[in-house]
Amino acid sequence: MKKICLLFCCLLFWKISSAQPTRMDEATATQISNTIQARFDQSNLTGLSVGIIYGGELAYANAWGKAKNNGTPFSIHTKTVIGSVSKIITAIMAMRMIEEGDLGLDVTIGNYLDEYEGSNITIRHLLCHQSGIPHYNNCSDGYNGQFNWEESVDAVMDCEVCGTPGAQTLYTTFGITLLGAIIEKRGLEVYNRNYRQLYNTWVRNPGGLTNLTPEYDDSQAALADGYNETGIVQSRGWDDIGWRLPAGGFVSDIVDLTTFGAGILRNRFISQQSFNQMQVIQTPSGAGGPTCANENYNGSFFGLGFNIQTDGVRQILSHGGLNDHGYTSFLFLYPGAGAGIVFLCNTYDYVNSNNILNVLSAMQTAVIDVVRDCRPSRNFTNAITWGAPLYYEANNITMNAPAIHNSGNLVFDARSSVSLLPGFEITATPQRTFHAFIEGCGGDNRPF
Repeated sequence: MKKICLLFCCLLFWKISSAQPTRMDEATATQISNTIQARFDQSNLTGLSVGIIYGGELAYANAWGKAKNNGTPFSIHTKTVIGSVSKIITAIMAMRMIEEGDLGLDVTIGNYLDEYEGSNITIRHLLCHQSGIPHYNNCSDGYNGQFNWEESVDAVMDCEVCGTPGAQTLYTTFGITLLGAIIEKRGLEVYNRNYRQLYNTWVRNPGGLTNLTPEYDDSQAALADGYNETGIVQSRGWDDIGWRLPAGGFVSDIVDLTTFGAGILRNRFISQQSFNQMQVIQTPSGAGGPTCANENYNGSFFGLGFNIQTDGVRQILSHGGLNDHGYTSFLFLYPGAGAGIVFLCNTYDYVNSNNILNVLSAMQTAVIDVVRDCRPSRNFTNAITWGAPLYYEANNITMNAPAIHNSGNLVFDARSSVSLLPGFEITATPQRTFHAFIEGCGGDNRPF
């Protein structure tokens, strides 16, 4: 095996003014943009934004189509309702409370809510959708206005019980809403902070997420109009997402939602040990259910919060969000590669939902190799900048631009060649170094 290690120390005079992330080589970014553009043009989507995580950081963000009926273009700063992707936020907050000793993963929820005294439902059951609490078909309609933990508990109490806790996987918005109510009640008891305040302390502030916010209506000026598949604006003036804030009440732009995903991978919100726990599939016992009609006992594989699957190479953590006011979202994380793909769309049609889901699935499949380790080539002709370790792999890597960084190593790992052409500059210190390896595009030097 041939190994080359290069350490450069030189003066660096360069400034980046682009508003877009600059951690991806231009050929790859162009390929992604062209691929998504082609599929967007053939679809019935009104507006779309896509974010990609590479090296554990936001590396790409772009948008297509329109955000509003007045012709406002969809941009990387356009907000949409993220729907059930909100459940991941609540799962992260629950794991943080477990880390702090304020919740017990296998403690029954009657220890936190008098209304559930004697219940065998645990925090784990709520996180992995095995509580027996149904989704929508066997529950009430909730309430309008902002989230209130006591009212949300009352709404969940109206649900029919659909089997023995731990017996079956039954995806449930009401169950995660109940988990959020427990988080708020415990937060007030222990920290004198409600759900929103805990979110700010544990997620929003450390992640720098100014545009990933709890909402209950459509009053935000930056919020995109929601459309059905025929391009008709869905009804306006709604205020019906606040009650299910922990399970579907957040809005975001693509930059912040992708940054949130990167923060999960970088352990900005919870420890690696807690994140590892979330990635373990929770297998139901199969005894004692199901008992409710018209519910989707679909056998999905859930960890603690995430849907878990594999692409044949590595594990994928994911969650989708569908909102009948006209919004669709998806978050895909690849922990083993420090990578992810995020979609926000202002189109959803309950009748034709599969059409929209198929379009986004095709886009994910088309750009999936970006989050795989070894691409045929990466060619950097613009400066790249970063504030944490970055690791790029490809058969051949070429760079003729400055590399600007604040902390961590920059690593190129190639199968065949690393070419550093005129224009390449880097300022290196013992804490900030550059390394190039030719070792088969898949070495053991990855920093995450």
